[in-house]
Amino acid sequence: MMHSTNASVHGNMWEACMPPVFVETLKARPLSSWPLLDNMSLPDQLVGDVSIVGHHEGQSKLAISHRSITTQEFMKAHVENNSKQDGMDVPLFYFPAPHVSGPDIIFFIKVNGNVTPTFVQLKLRQVLESSDVEKALAT
Repeated sequence: MMHSTNASVHGNMWEACMPPVFVETLKARPLSSWPLLDNMSLPDQLVGDVSIVGHHEGQSKLAISHRSITTQEFMKAHVENNSKQDGMDVPLFYFPAPHVSGPDIIFFIKVNGNVTPTFVQLKLRQVLESSDVEKALAT
């Protein structure tokens, strides 16, 4: 087993673990039924059944990185081309080139027929103070 104290390595591993978690979480129930979310604070566009654009059971590859496809190509495939590029399925999740303030994962959700881009920036922490949780939920 390999060990690392490099925070970047930990972050990359965390990012790689998240796509299957998002798939299972989002297919389990609508966003409006999540206990952390106040239904009154959700915009109307996010109330209803939710699915990940391009998802189908038995999908062999969940994610793709900036080394294989550009952000624009990934977005165009999922928004305009039925989650395909050159007749091939494009994975659900995209890992863009790393930037300090940019997202770590990009994907699209569909709520009541409307497609919405989703940008996720992950931080792996050993301790999460309740004040930090409150600040995060307020954004």
